[in-house]
Amino acid sequence: WPDNSVHYIKAVSKATFDSAGTPTRLVGVNYNITEQKNIQMRLGKEASYDPLTLLPNRRLITDRLKQAIAFVERNNKKMAILFIDLDEFKKVNDVHGHHVGDWLLVEVSTRIQYCLRATDTVGRLGGDEFVVVLLDIDGNAEDVANKIRTTLKEPFVMDNGVVLNISSSIGVAIYLQDANNQTMLMECADKAMYEAKKRGRNKVVMFADF
Repeated sequence: WPDNSVHYIKAVSKATFDSAGTPTRLVGVNYNITEQKNIQMRLGKEASYDPLTLLPNRRLITDRLKQAIAFVERNNKKMAILFIDLDEFKKVNDVHGHHVGDWLLVEVSTRIQYCLRATDTVGRLGGDEFVVVLLDIDGNAEDVANKIRTTLKEPFVMDNGVVLNISSSIGVAIYLQDANNQTMLMECADKAMYEAKKRGRNKVVMFADF
């Protein structure tokens, strides 16, 4: 379009043939379906992404995990999944309000992404729980988890000067070492995360270590 905007056009046409089967005329109509297409894309995004952090939601992260498992099986690689739960997040909501809690969740998602490679995926399961899929690891899953833990322990400073301090409890499970299917792998990471909380929070726990 002249204003550089993107539009979607649906073209419908019909050919007319003479008695010998030779096309003699082509009649067509073009429909501007931009509005319908934009609605479709918006609904698709809402179904797959968390509206606050814009990270993949549980539905999409489950699909990404399925793809990751298929990839490592085909290529004889290793992969890991991290379950991350924020410590003291409820206190932030109670003291400062949910709008501050929402701001913090967005900042947390940004910090986690900075710790990852382009081939890795981070998603938000809901509340203050995040999940990371590490594709093609080589014994460095615990190192990545500790990098995330250390990053999230640093103070979060808002524009108005309010300083928020949290930490994180992270559980790590490795495929096939800890589980041989998607459901079990997520359960192992979840159990390891709760073990990290039991051990005093601000910790990384590998499922194989307890």
